Amino acid sequence: MIKNCLGIIPVLVKGRIGNSCKTFALLDDGADKTLCDERLLQKLNIASKPVTFEMSTVSSSGSTIHGQEVDLQVKAIDGNDNVSLKKVWSVKKLPISARSAAENVDIRKLSYLADIQIPSTDLTEVMLLIGTDSPNAHIPLEVRSGNENQPYAVRSRLGWAIRGPIEDTHATNVINVHFEEAREVLLQRQLERMWTSDFDDRAREDKNGLSIEDTEAMKMMESVLYHPARRMPSPTRRTSKSRSRSASASPGKTEKRARSKTPRRGKKRARSPSKKARKEETKGGPGERKPQQRSKWQREERDVEIDDIVLVADERIQRGQWPLGRIVEVTRSRDGHIRSCVVKTSQSHILRPINKLCLLECSK
Repeated sequence: MIKNCLGIIPVLVKGRIGNSCKTFALLDDGADKTLCDERLLQKLNIASKPVTFEMSTVSSSGSTIHGQEVDLQVKAIDGNDNVSLKKVWSVKKLPISARSAAENVDIRKLSYLADIQIPSTDLTEVMLLIGTDSPNAHIPLEVRSGNENQPYAVRSRLGWAIRGPIEDTHATNVINVHFEEAREVLLQRQLERMWTSDFDDRAREDKNGLSIEDTEAMKMMESVLYHPARRMPSPTRRTSKSRSRSASASPGKTEKRARSKTPRRGKKRARSPSKKARKEETKGGPGERKPQQRSKWQREERDVEIDDIVLVADERIQRGQWPLGRIVEVTRSRDGHIRSCVVKTSQSHILRPINKLCLLECSK
């Protein structure tokens, strides 16, 4: 039987805080993004941030995935040359079989590859896929090839990678095709999806509402306008019925009605309410204040503390999917206040500024 080697090599992966883990890595020229298995992040126990992206393969197109974004360091198991992998996105599981990795026993029969030493490991999982966005891991330093249709070997900074068909007595009728294209979901699309699916208050205005007293005062002001010489209905309260009535009245009656409303000499005119009285009337009485003019409610403020339960705010994902975690480490500024925290979630440790955390439950 024949097995096709895909350029899978054993590597040592390190996080920023010094934890390391051995795993198989696939150098995939058909991928434009470096991906890792979420189990690798759990073993490294490093801080990460949420990310949402779409991934296309030969069998699916535009699948939305919610993962984590991290920076990693990788090197050959028996080497000292580190390669930096920036903005690595995690997936639930990489469907790559370690059966496609070459072993020393597989290449001993090939004279041009016989002196190559592949590190022996007991690894069984491929938890890292290095795409072309990390070109330093793909640059060939040496290439060895044989006759037509024979396997070839490429040496990079991560070691020797064997590619091509090799005899294998344990092979089964399984094929692996790896092509993936990953791109980050636009923030605008994500926000629109969040508003349409979770909320129905897009027309809400951030303004203080009127109290019952304010509403009554506004009704009174709309119904009557005060003039220094006379009291007259508000133009906003005139109806079409009153206008039609005045238009249909005869000129004689209109003039007589106007004369009857004109104050006569010798009689005192009715005094309009003073400015102070009108102010007290609209406010509901002297000394009473509108709710908008009252001082703000006082509430106790405090910095977050270790063991507080918080939500990690992230505008790139839906609010209902914000990760829940517990504060395990805090960083204070020179003034003594907490500025950032390390939050432990179910998947990883996340470093966030204090204004990106929503306090749910205080520590006891």
